[in-house]
Amino acid sequence: KLGDRWSLHNNFVYAQLQVNSSTVAGNDISKDLGFEWDIAAVYQPHPRFQWVNQVGLLFPGSAWKEGNVDRDAAFTYGFQTKAAISF
Repeated sequence: KLGDRWSLHNNFVYAQLQVNSSTVAGNDISKDLGFEWDIAAVYQPHPRFQWVNQVGLLFPGSAWKEGNVDRDAAFTYGFQTKAAISF
């Protein structure tokens, strides 16, 4: 909590393949799919109203950069904002 009305939420997700994808694609590709970090600032001036601003940062792993298929494996991000009113 940042105060009475503001809070900060963080989520971290890491993904990895269970089996080596070389049996599927015929290549020796890493199991690392990458990770995502979501950061949300929540403003709640009233118990029944909430405004959320969230940023998602995606860092693709080495599995996207290997193999014979040309994939865009660069860092990317997304932003979302939403308001929720409870009745």
